[in-house]
Amino acid sequence: MARKRTSTFEDLVTLLSRLPWWASLLIGVISWLILRPVATSPMATPAGATLDDLSGIMLSQAWRVFAMFGQYLILNRP
Repeated sequence: MARKRTSTFEDLVTLLSRLPWWASLLIGVISWLILRPVATSPMATPAGATLDDLSGIMLSQAWRVFAMFGQYLILNRP
């Protein structure tokens, strides 16, 4: 029977689920320490911004949203 092809993300989740509990805890704490300052950073203000500036502001806001959710989701062990 052929093996089902998995994505890189599924392989990563499988690998992380096989780690001992203390390694998962360490990864969670480190990710929280990295993502927390990004998630709580002040939002850039678009006053007098050009179109190029707005794309940078939107990109930084998207990163902040990812960090906001990621700091809690990475802590949960699958």
